[in-house]
Amino acid sequence: MRLRDELTTLADRAGPLQLDPRRVVARTRRRRIAFVAASVTAVLALATAGTLAAATGQRGVTPAVGPSYPRPFVCGEQLLLGPGAANTQGGLTMALTKVRKIDDTTGPELEATFTADRFLHVATGPPQLYEVLYLRDGIIVGGGPMLNEPGDLSGQGMVLIGGPFDVGIGQPFIADLGPRNRLCPGLTWPSVWSEPGQYEAVLVKGPVTPSVDENHVRLDIAWLGYWPLMVSRAPFPA
Repeated sequence: MRLRDELTTLADRAGPLQLDPRRVVARTRRRRIAFVAASVTAVLALATAGTLAAATGQRGVTPAVGPSYPRPFVCGEQLLLGPGAANTQGGLTMALTKVRKIDDTTGPELEATFTADRFLHVATGPPQLYEVLYLRDGIIVGGGPMLNEPGDLSGQGMVLIGGPFDVGIGQPFIADLGPRNRLCPGLTWPSVWSEPGQYEAVLVKGPVTPSVDENHVRLDIAWLGYWPLMVSRAPFPA
């Protein structure tokens, strides 16, 4: 009885419950802002860590294998595509079907053809962003659109909007890539076309990842370290 009387007395002193909705809203808003800020900070930290890891790998420390350590394509480096590189992945096949000379002063006209073993909806960027590299003896000497100067490991941003396509059995998708006119320092197109047999074009995309279901895939823009990559090679025309 004594405990019950004391509880009743405390309840009478406390009075009715008062809840200030403005204070609750303000507190909730502060928590949301703090959460978003923490998320943005985490994303920036991961991006910075990936860039630093790539640069560290160039200074002699071997980075871990996997998509957390992407590297750009760099003039003067050997093209090492990593494990599993192939022209077919996830039922999608990519072929560089045209490397045609326009004139002595520009890069070749380029075309890619995609085929599949079933209907596929492929989410990817527009054809002008497909990465093409020009090689001589396995060394990157030109191409683009993502191609860094010698020794430059800084990242490049690309907008991957506006390029999805459908492909299926008997229904290939042909992508007009246009030219890639950029050459690395010390090289000119007249000198390239004076000995075209020394050069090849390499189309690099991927990797292919499932999206939604087995009939929807994503074909990402290529970076070294995103494995396995899709690759197709074709020689320069004589």
